[in-house]
Amino acid sequence: GIMQILQTEKVNHYPMLRNIEATYNKDEDIIIKNPVELRRKLEKMKEDGIENLKVFADFDFTLTRRRFGGENADNSFKTIENPKLIGKEFEQGCDVSRAKFGPIEADIRISKEEKQKSMLEWWETTQQLIVKTQISRSKISHAVSESHLYFRSGISKLLSILKEFNQKLYVVSAGIREVVKESFYMLQKQKRTGYRKAIELCMTPEIYDENNVIVGFKKPTIITTNKHLFVSHEKYPEITQGKNGIVMGDLIEDLQIVKDLRLGQVISIGFYNYTDETQGKSIKAYLDAFDIVITNDGNMEPVSYTHL
Repeated sequence: GIMQILQTEKVNHYPMLRNIEATYNKDEDIIIKNPVELRRKLEKMKEDGIENLKVFADFDFTLTRRRFGGENADNSFKTIENPKLIGKEFEQGCDVSRAKFGPIEADIRISKEEKQKSMLEWWETTQQLIVKTQISRSKISHAVSESHLYFRSGISKLLSILKEFNQKLYVVSAGIREVVKESFYMLQKQKRTGYRKAIELCMTPEIYDENNVIVGFKKPTIITTNKHLFVSHEKYPEITQGKNGIVMGDLIEDLQIVKDLRLGQVISIGFYNYTDETQGKSIKAYLDAFDIVITNDGNMEPVSYTHL
């Protein structure tokens, strides 16, 4: 569990001086393209009960906000781009990579093969930068405490419900695992509760030396386009065949998370965080792909209220 890992490590956890869970965003819109079909799925899920439900989510800009307080929020990568803590060189290297690969990740017109190749190159370039920069666990904790990473309003409610019913949130993310782990640690500290049993991180783990400095990353590397390889019935025997699922993402590719699972009913929730439709990020494509689309960088509340 997440807490056991945290207890066995000598991490200097930094105090979080702001709320890591964002305030409620009243500007959200919830768009349901096919209400009849959604109602059918919901009724079947209700009938089967919450013990037969599994919840999967991407992390960056799905569980977290894209913007908050009138400025861009941080994802797990941007969180450690703190020049004061990590140095300017790392931030500059990340900026170059983001300018090159960011538009490719978000463009739905690019073929899967081409995207996969670019995403792998992006991740591996970043991994090399992280290793070269010699980033420690304590530095990551410090960076999270100073960052602009915000969970969407309603995340703690969702985790509380899952915990109550002995269920988990499977976080399937190509982000930085230690940042994600530390963010959840700070959230549970602020809420004065333990979510450890309700969180499963399906992510690429870092490799540390005896001084808790990152010296590498385990293989295989999880990227935007291969998430399904990290969630299987074999790896997680509790995800038995025929269980129902909720899958959340901010990219259409996030739906691939459950591709290889033999699930019953699946409700998909897409976070459409854009204000324009450039780079092929069309709202129509999201409405065609997801059962529910939450626009304007909305909240997690609909996830708890509608389905659990």
